[in-house]
Amino acid sequence: MPKQAMEKFKRCSISINRPLIPLKLALFCFYGIGGFASPFTTLLLKQRGVTLSELSAMTIFAPIMQILGTSVSGVVSDKIGRSKPVLATNLLLLIIYKLPVVLCTPFDKMWNKSLKLLKKIDALMFMIVIFILGTLFNFTIDFCLWYLDELNASSLLIGIIPSISAVYGLPFLLTSNWWLKKLGTHQIFILALLAYVFCVLGYSVLKNPWLALALDLPNIFTYYLLWVAVIEHSHSIAPERLTSAVIVISGAVHYNAGKTTSGLIGGIVMSEFGGIMAFRLLAIICFSVFVLYTLFFILRRKHISKKHHIDQNGDSKENVKACVIFTI
Repeated sequence: MPKQAMEKFKRCSISINRPLIPLKLALFCFYGIGGFASPFTTLLLKQRGVTLSELSAMTIFAPIMQILGTSVSGVVSDKIGRSKPVLATNLLLLIIYKLPVVLCTPFDKMWNKSLKLLKKIDALMFMIVIFILGTLFNFTIDFCLWYLDELNASSLLIGIIPSISAVYGLPFLLTSNWWLKKLGTHQIFILALLAYVFCVLGYSVLKNPWLALALDLPNIFTYYLLWVAVIEHSHSIAPERLTSAVIVISGAVHYNAGKTTSGLIGGIVMSEFGGIMAFRLLAIICFSVFVLYTLFFILRRKHISKKHHIDQNGDSKENVKACVIFTI
């Protein structure tokens, strides 16, 4: 670590802006509710009988609205200000709040099955990967635009970036089932980790803000294909009737727990040492988890193939014994 960075680290202290505490609490609740909305929506749709293919088709509307909405948000904020769109959004939320709600019957108690799930190494590694991906996701959402603003990026560019991400991801979302069968869930998780490494390293050396449009390409793996893989992987590791609960937990870990960690990194490291140091720190963390999960995947595949080979040999020996007995 450079000498100047060490001196800054020794003087590092957290300053609290007390007048902004109510606003921060309100934003914390808002983001917390928003983070739980997506996984709980998945749980509700699952209880109502919606299949995985139908759910994938429903998620197409999100990038379409990103393309239509965020592409003009920067221009609109410059023309009419920022308070009026916020007021309109709050009024829309009040209207949604008044909509009737259909209550679904809860599942039976699944305590024993939940304990079995926690003991699975596959489920533990899955949650670690989701947590790291959530940290990177929330950091890029919250602090990349701030970083681009420091690079004197225009409001048009800041408004275009989310819509460009949707343009990149929409074709892959439409063909997500094919990609899932071609790659597999574990490979998509590995590619998502590797994509984030290149993304944050790219931001750390970024000089021209418009080149950030190319750094949104990893969202194909880190968001659009990721959640299709999460839903599919939840079916494979969850015990009976706990699939929806695993999806909800993974969403909470990704959006809420990951947001807490990204806020700490952005608030402390980025403010004290700058955005470059924060991006490089995240790249090191993500690359470490990438190596760990890749080794886990290789060892897991070898173990499964070895077990399958042993089972096949056992079946063949039993068939030989049966043939001998039948002959006698």
